Amino acid sequence: MEDKFSWFWLSTELKFNDLEKYAVSVEEFLQSKSKEFEDLVEKETLGLNYTQQEKLEYFDHKYADDYLNYKNSFPNILRRSLFLHIYSTFEQLLMSLCLEYEDKLSNKIKLDDLRHKGIKKAQVFLKRAACIPFPDDVPEWTKIKNYNEIRNHFAHDGRRVCSENSSLYKAIINTEGVISKLMIKDPVSNEILHDFELTEEFCINAIETIKNFLFLLDAKIPIEHVR
Repeated sequence: MEDKFSWFWLSTELKFNDLEKYAVSVEEFLQSKSKEFEDLVEKETLGLNYTQQEKLEYFDHKYADDYLNYKNSFPNILRRSLFLHIYSTFEQLLMSLCLEYEDKLSNKIKLDDLRHKGIKKAQVFLKRAACIPFPDDVPEWTKIKNYNEIRNHFAHDGRRVCSENSSLYKAIINTEGVISKLMIKDPVSNEILHDFELTEEFCINAIETIKNFLFLLDAKIPIEHVR
């Protein structure tokens, strides 16, 4: 791609490079804290001639709760929060591009006139009003639509449970970095419900996917519109 020095791409790089560094730092911190508890057990049982089973019992008695927080609970909270921020940043960049076009072009279609919401509104506006060949035929956009399902669930529902027949479940099984686990059968609806969690790769994958998509979108913008 020709280096256009567009405000759109510069903003994208700045924001998502920072998010990537933060995501890596968070995962490294979580891993270091987990190992810290393991090292403490080795240090505190040194010279006591404990068997491996006795070390595990000592660990469970003294550090199990804190260890599980850093191994399971805290990663889920941090990854979910970071993902919501990643998605929000993506949406804000798309909307800022729409507003830039709305301000520059004498077009009858206004952003507020569209009934759509979020990234769908941006997609429709950029295609119809700004006449940009929006790259919604690329694999990255398909992945982003799955992120949209997951984001909406986190933002409006909050649970980590979904029905096997839902659009959320379809998004989960088609998204890298999400683990789906069979949970229970709903006694009322007889639906199979799944629990799911985000892995350490999820946020990094989301950042890379979204950044790649915005790179493709930037390449479609006429250079005179993005200076």
